[in-house]
Amino acid sequence: MDENIRRKIVDAAKSAYGWTTGENRVDEVEELRRPGCSFYTVANDARMRHHLANFALVGDKVIGSGDGTTVAKILDTCSQDAPADWWAEIVKRYHRDLGDGLVLRDESSKPGVAGKLSAAGATFMRPTLDKDKRALTFLLWDPELNVVFRIHATRSPGGPVHVEKTKVLPAAA
Repeated sequence: MDENIRRKIVDAAKSAYGWTTGENRVDEVEELRRPGCSFYTVANDARMRHHLANFALVGDKVIGSGDGTTVAKILDTCSQDAPADWWAEIVKRYHRDLGDGLVLRDESSKPGVAGKLSAAGATFMRPTLDKDKRALTFLLWDPELNVVFRIHATRSPGGPVHVEKTKVLPAAA
């Protein structure tokens, strides 16, 4: 990774979270890369390992997680010809109302979770994006809570991304 890019991301993490420079590890999420856009996670040595901060480098501007307007900016710039699972990852990582979790891309991504969904009478669904790219639906598994949520993200033309989070599979007692 280019040192200038790494420095920009570390500075953004320091500004957003107060993390000191020497405590951060920056990794690019290469599978999300799009023309003119790259995506990074930052882990802080003083925090638990499962907590990662997400940052996008869009052109030469660093963008961290935020509200629906932040997500819309990333989608407007980076989403051309991107599949629904890419959209789901961006909404999950950059909309602050969703937090940590794993986008369930297909039944094999977490077979145990898919089996529990089936046993509970719930239907597994891959991420889906409507033809107008205004509505996205996907399943999000929170491993810490062991809960599956159905995420429905919508957007009016030029507006922010709104998310609705509904429990599909509550945690087992």
